[in-house]
Amino acid sequence: MNSLVFVKKDVVFTDSLVIAKEFEKTHRDVLRDIRNQIEYLIAASENEEVTQEERKDLRKFAQINFKESTYIDNGRTYPKFDLTEDAFALVVMSYSTHKAMRMKVRFIQEFKRMRSILLERKSSEWMETRIKGKLVRRAETDAIADLIAYAKSQGSKNAEKLYMTYTKLVNKTIGIESGQRDKASFKVLQVISMMEDMILHTIMEDMAKGVYYKEIYKHCKERAQQMVELMYLPEQKLIAS
Repeated sequence: MNSLVFVKKDVVFTDSLVIAKEFEKTHRDVLRDIRNQIEYLIAASENEEVTQEERKDLRKFAQINFKESTYIDNGRTYPKFDLTEDAFALVVMSYSTHKAMRMKVRFIQEFKRMRSILLERKSSEWMETRIKGKLVRRAETDAIADLIAYAKSQGSKNAEKLYMTYTKLVNKTIGIESGQRDKASFKVLQVISMMEDMILHTIMEDMAKGVYYKEIYKHCKERAQQMVELMYLPEQKLIAS
């Protein structure tokens, strides 16, 4: 399922393209609805009955919650809007078909879930787990350095590639891409750390037994897959797409 909401600079938002797709509307119509809401906010702020503070709040709301940007399609640049949950609620308020109501609930649930993940990443537990994971990774890297020398002694011609081989093993088994660990959820970081600790000790123990270096990789791969099967990994592995 495609993401309904995203995170950018610690702000949870959706955009006009997603809204158009999920509510089965043309992007032009969604842009019209968004611009109408912005115009209503500005018009309300200019009403003689509103206080100075209310006028300021209305204009600030429009500035903070609606962000005009662009996207490229077939080499051409087109306008779109990024919307916070509050802006989204204003725009889709009048969408009232049965499917639209279901979509509103899905979006609200996604906004809530993504905010929860974002708060998790800011927690001390997430930071501590990430730091511990880096320490385990460093120890694993030292073990792989020993494995490289070990593999060369067994005739390997491409032993230097083992660093990348074992990194890809972890990422692929977990289901993330290279460079995404700083965006991983707390649970995913925990599993990564335990998996790399397992690989570290498997490498050391197998080398002590004289196991062929290719068989060591097979052992690590089998155990990594077993870990993923036994441990719960959330569908949403990353905070940001």
